[in-house]
Amino acid sequence: MTGMAIAKAAVDAVGDGIGVGIGAGFAHIDVRGTWTSWTYLPGAAGKAAVAEINEYRRNRSKSPAPAPAPLKSDRAAGRVVRGSFTKCATSEQPGARAMADQWRRLTGRRAGTYNCRKTEAGTPSLHGEGRSVDLHGMVDRPLEKAQADAYVAWLKSNAVELQVAYLIWNHNQWSWARRNEGWRPYPGANKHIDHIHVDLSWEGARNPSPLFSGAVPGISGLDAPPQPKPPPNPPKKASAVPAHVVDFVGRYGPHAQRSQANSGVPWLVTLGQAALESGWGKKAPRFNFFGIKAKASVPEPQRQLLQTREVLSHPNGKFPKVISVTPSNGRYVYIVLDWFRAYASAEESFADHGNVLRRNARYSKAFEHTADPYAFANAVAAAGYATDPSYAATLTSVMRLIERAIAAQ
Repeated sequence: MTGMAIAKAAVDAVGDGIGVGIGAGFAHIDVRGTWTSWTYLPGAAGKAAVAEINEYRRNRSKSPAPAPAPLKSDRAAGRVVRGSFTKCATSEQPGARAMADQWRRLTGRRAGTYNCRKTEAGTPSLHGEGRSVDLHGMVDRPLEKAQADAYVAWLKSNAVELQVAYLIWNHNQWSWARRNEGWRPYPGANKHIDHIHVDLSWEGARNPSPLFSGAVPGISGLDAPPQPKPPPNPPKKASAVPAHVVDFVGRYGPHAQRSQANSGVPWLVTLGQAALESGWGKKAPRFNFFGIKAKASVPEPQRQLLQTREVLSHPNGKFPKVISVTPSNGRYVYIVLDWFRAYASAEESFADHGNVLRRNARYSKAFEHTADPYAFANAVAAAGYATDPSYAATLTSVMRLIERAIAAQ
């Protein structure tokens, strides 16, 4: 565009309460409340430019401004345009909310929408614009995987109507722009085995499809036999949550919440790790609830020698004392004595847990998921918090039990 074209576009967009300086290939625009014009062009060319923009401003004020061209619909055009990230919003878009509501209604499981954070590649996530959705379901649970597979198939087959631009699920990715290639391996560290990730186009995010209010083949429940209506005001069922779990949550939940306020570690993760590592508080010698180890150089009042189980890939592990080493499925199970932290109180232990995770660089990726405690827990496990290969699955099951305890109260 020429400087004159830019100046005229500014008058069209803002009106004549501005100052306009015109150059050959640029225009300087000041929002000052009164009309002023000047030029950066020499001699007669400058005078002509000022005269032209002043005449344009006078003529524009006498005639109605041109109506903007109607927006083109990507749905009507049969395409999906993902678009690039612009800036974080303040909450989810209507389309993301409609998809999340449908998933909760059909499966009873969680769905996450807005979260201003970065992707694994370090680029801004479309969650920050409120047009991405995480639909939770576990690959290793047959019912949840079947429902997720059915929903993903439905999203792909209705991609244009729903305006689905991108999917990640179970080690693979799919995009409308490269739909002819089908599913492709997903290279990120988080293989999305506990949730489906969906990106919507801006049109789909702002204008949700009515399909989100309906059923989905495979998870709609339409094939199930009709169930009798429950009697009015049915008696509440007794909670199946063990009493020791309820007691642990009530006793140590406030410590976990204070730790979250100081460190950013989701309180559900902190409480879950405390329960798992201490056997629901039964094994917390000198208030070490988290199995946090200590170096031999730590002052003696702050460390203690305890028996523990470790799983390594080799038989040459170094510990203060090795009790036994047993080969198992290509790995080696150690029973050893090792140094662990010692604390003066439970509150001190919970606070130190948050500080350890926050300070240690290997857990940095977990802090991309502070709004999703289950993703945070998986990232902490993947970073090597414990040597047990089943640690992530065990921790998440404990966290779900804690949520049930809270819901039962």
